Amino acid sequence: MFASVVISFVTENLQLIFRCGFYDMDNLLANTLGGPIGLTLFISAAYVVTHPDWGRELFSSGPDKLPTQYLDISARNLPQIQKRLHKHDIEIGPYEQDPYTGQRRL
Repeated sequence: MFASVVISFVTENLQLIFRCGFYDMDNLLANTLGGPIGLTLFISAAYVVTHPDWGRELFSSGPDKLPTQYLDISARNLPQIQKRLHKHDIEIGPYEQDPYTGQRRL
């Protein structure tokens, strides 16, 4: 928004200095508000173009539509973490060996 204010202000003052066009405060206000609105529309259009499934993501909500979430935990106190997760009824998988660090992970 700051950029749209500066660009609009410079443009209006150049019109005043070179006496071409009309110096109008309404243009300054309209251009300042038009900058963020145009940016919002541009970002929205770019998201729609780059994410073809945006409609399904937007309209298919609900607990049965949420994907399963995973969290890798790699720590020295895995048994204590595993007990706490079981206490809160959170499903966890078996221990695995991390091929890069050599540590156990859930």
